[in-house]
Formats: sequence, C-alpha cells, structure tokens
Amino acid sequence: MVYFFFVLISIFLFAGFLLLTRNESKRGTRYFAARRGALDAEVERWSGRLSQIDIAVFVRTGLRTLIARIIHDVAHGSLIAVRSVEKLLTRAVRALRMQNASTTTTPSANPSSDFVATMKDFKQELRSGRKTEETTGDSIADKE
Repeated sequence: MVYFFFVLISIFLFAGFLLLTRNESKRGTRYFAARRGALDAEVERWSGRLSQIDIAVFVRTGLRTLIARIIHDVAHGSLIAVRSVEKLLTRAVRALRMQNASTTTTPSANPSSDFVATMKDFKQELRSGRKTEETTGDSIADKE
C-alpha cells in the first residue's frame, strides 16, 4: 500500500513537469530562469567531479576497510571470550588447589623438626593472646 502512494506521487510529479515544460514552451521563457541556471551550473560542476572519481578504487578501498574492521571485531570478541574462559578456569584451579591443600595438610601432622614445632606453638600462642611463660611454665631465666 505504501508503494502505491509513492507511485502516485511520482506520476503527479512527472505530469506536473510535463505541464510546466509545455507552458514554458508556449510562453517562450523559463520560470525562475536565474535560479534554474545557477542550479544547472552546480549540477554540472558536481557531475564533473563525480565523473573523475575512480569507482573501482573507491569500492575496493571501502571493502578493504570494512573487511579489516570485521576481522578486528571478530578477533576482539574471541579475545574477550578466551579471557572469560581463562578467568573461569583460574578460579576452578584455585578452588581445587585450596581443596587439595586442605586435605593434604591435617592438623595432626607432625612437624619436621623441633624448631618448626616450637615456631608453630609460638604462632598459636600469639594468635590466642597467651604468653609463652604461662603455657610452658618456664621462664627465660630457667632455660639459661
């Protein structure tokens, strides 16, 4: 239905053009001759410029630019997808390592040396806020 209106408008404009040229030929003069002459000169200037453009080079350059942009967007999108998968896998590996570390290290494990056992006890005492002398019953003077 919309196309029908455009066809009607085109037919009316063409009929108006034919009536205008017929009326001008009967009168022997043109309507708005100065403005139409300036418009004709401008159209001639633009058509001369457009005739000098190499359409094949213009299209080829435009297509190269378009293809380069598409390739860039695809590469950027795939990089974002790879980074999101990388983050997901990093979180999974971190969770598995933490789970593995908690199962391999048990609180009842024996330290490898007396120094490590002493440092472990000392750290626990510092965390709980107790003094070393109270827990062991020794004083520093007794150890010397």
